[in-house]
Amino acid sequence: MFKSMSAVVLLASVLGMVAVAPASAAIVTDFSLTFELSPSDIIGTGTLGITGFTPGATYGAGAAAVTEFDATINGKPFNFIGNFSALVFSGSTLTAVTANAGVNPNTILFTGTGLEFTYFFNAAPPALVNETGTLVVAEIAPGVPEPSTWAMMILGFAGLGFMAYRKNRTALNAV
Repeated sequence: MFKSMSAVVLLASVLGMVAVAPASAAIVTDFSLTFELSPSDIIGTGTLGITGFTPGATYGAGAAAVTEFDATINGKPFNFIGNFSALVFSGSTLTAVTANAGVNPNTILFTGTGLEFTYFFNAAPPALVNETGTLVVAEIAPGVPEPSTWAMMILGFAGLGFMAYRKNRTALNAV
């Protein structure tokens, strides 16, 4: 009975360790985007995600590494993937976005001077909206593992410890 119980504990230990093993996929670095006309007048927010981010790199149009680049501005959704010329980084800081990106009749124009943008919306009432502001970008820190991940890891280590304890007791009893 003890041998079969030991096998069950060993299997649970291995499964616990496998459950917390890091994924083999490349790491995605996320940035939060805030579109502001002034620090107290925010008109939108969004997210920029880059797989395998390299500090100081420039990502061009259609770069496969840019996995997410979207925002909601004045209540309207925008997806900028493939609709920019370049994302220019200095270290981990985004310093410039260039190109016209948007969906007609809603348009966001990154003017090419750093992170300035113009939001242009032309509709019947309420007519024309033409706002100029700055894109504020902040890197989002990676999250802390979930409690279930910690529980599985602790279970795995406890199982390994129990197996080592049982092995020592069995060896002492055999002598």
